[in-house]
Amino acid sequence: MSRFEHAMNRLSDLDAGWWPFLHLRPARDQRLESPWLAGMALRYGLPFGSIVYGWYVFIGFLPLSIAWAVSCVLAAVAFFFVVYRFTFAVAWNRRAERLAAETAEVGAA
Repeated sequence: MSRFEHAMNRLSDLDAGWWPFLHLRPARDQRLESPWLAGMALRYGLPFGSIVYGWYVFIGFLPLSIAWAVSCVLAAVAFFFVVYRFTFAVAWNRRAERLAAETAEVGAA
């Protein structure tokens, strides 16, 4: 698990992965909680779901409809939330707990 965690944290630390929301990246010792993840999923899912919907309309797979547009956006937001919650957030939070414990040890010494 540590190789997986290390790989996920290396990807999480890349500035390019946070673009255009680099200013919202938390400190490495801060946990990624579900409300924060939901906000980030919304920020990434809204444009991604809109692009997917536009592509599906363009190729004739879906009709031009508000209901389908909202469905595609909600599906993209849910996808980002679930994927990040069970991959990147797990690795990030394990590291955050480790760093917080190290800081507490240094502060106690």
